[in-house]
Amino acid sequence: MLKIGFILPTSHYLRDPFRGVPFTHLQILTVLEEHFGSQVDLCLPDLRGVQREFMLYHVPACDIYLHSIYTLDINEQKALVAMLKRQ
Repeated sequence: MLKIGFILPTSHYLRDPFRGVPFTHLQILTVLEEHFGSQVDLCLPDLRGVQREFMLYHVPACDIYLHSIYTLDINEQKALVAMLKRQ
């Protein structure tokens, strides 16, 4: 079974749960689940509110990581990708 994680960044400016709701993330994961069914194990690691230096500890091991970012999150996501590759 293929494990896929769609990472929601820390986005310090979106910590309010009523802003930056991950509808797009959930929609894409739903399409993957409908298409692949039991062939995939899907998760949505939500890093909002997590300090950046600890974000790696909140991301489960996956075969594939999906990222959707705002321009303000690009440096954070580059750092997270580098940490995941090293791990």
